[in-house]
Order: sequence, then C-alpha cells, then structure tokens
Amino acid sequence: MPNMNSPQPRRRRLWRRISATIVFVLALAPQFASAQIPERLRHPVGGRAEPVWQIAHQSFHLTTALRKFSARELTYTVRSGPLWASRVRRMTLRWAANVGQLESRSARDVLLGIGPLIEFRPRILTSRTLIEFGSGVHWIDGDGFADESLGQRLQFQSHVALGLAPWRQRDTLLMVRVQHISNAGLAAHNPGLDLAGLELRHRFGG
Repeated sequence: MPNMNSPQPRRRRLWRRISATIVFVLALAPQFASAQIPERLRHPVGGRAEPVWQIAHQSFHLTTALRKFSARELTYTVRSGPLWASRVRRMTLRWAANVGQLESRSARDVLLGIGPLIEFRPRILTSRTLIEFGSGVHWIDGDGFADESLGQRLQFQSHVALGLAPWRQRDTLLMVRVQHISNAGLAAHNPGLDLAGLELRHRFGG
C-alpha cells in the first residue's frame, strides 16, 4: 500500500489543488475583466468591443493518442482578445493559456501551458468556419507518462484545429483538433506524443 505521507503523493495533491484553483479563477475572470480594461485597449471584432487582455474565448478539448501510447488529454483553454488582426479580420493573433490532465493506464499528470495562436477564417462560410494554428510551452507534473518517459517535464506543444459553428448561435464552435507534444530534443529521450480529438469552443459575450 502506498505511503500517502511520502513527498510524491503530497506533491501531486498540491498540484491538483493548484490546478483546480486556476480553473475556478479562469472561469470567473470574464465576469470582471471587461470593466477593468481601458477603452483604448479594445478592438472591434464582429461589431462588438473585445478587450485585448480580456478572456474572450474558452474551450474544452478531449484528445486521444494516435500511436505508441494508450493515453488521453482533457484540457481547458482560455484565449485573449486579439493582439493583432488583419484589416478584414480574417486572420487574428491571440494568447492562449490552458490547464489540463494527461491520463494513461498508470498515471494522471497535471498539464499547464501558455503560447500564441493564429486564427484564420476562410472566404467560404467566413462567419461559421475557423482554422486555428497554435504552439506553446507546457509543464507536465511528472516525466513518466503512458508507461514511457517523455524525457523531461518541460514540453512543447503544437496543434491545428478546424472548427464549424453548426448552431444558430455562431459563438459556439465544434472543432476537430490534432496536436503534437515533445521536448524538442532538449532531453536525450524524446518519444513525442501525437493526439487527435474534439474541442468545444465558446466565445464570451455572444
């Protein structure tokens, strides 16, 4: 029977409490952020003001490993207002931050990440479709995952996602997501992890 007073379980319990607190704060932040941001930092998007540093979008994605591993990732992501946008608003740059969980048969590891992403809206069905490209730095609570070491806790993630708004309210998108996680060769062992799955994304203020 494992010793619950050993440093490893204590550390895991601490990080799970921290991640739960982060999710709670991120969920409440949009209710208060808008009033705190000066008007000069707001950008018109789709006819509505969207502050640069407000949490403008949130999403959940569930992805499953495509090869080598028996694993899945469940992650909550928030996206900022636009840092930059093209004149016709078909391309937008945002910051994204996420907290989630990598799960295998033998372990559950907390994941924290941040990085930039670019959104592109095709000419066809511009108001209903979205293509997203993103990358970022991730920290994983544990260097062993799915019965094989990922090499180190610091990892890099890149993804592409294709979304469609099938409902009457176009603020909610259903997206297909493919992503890759690896340590970029910073560790001697770098197996990499490829995942694919679905993402449900919602825009605040819809």
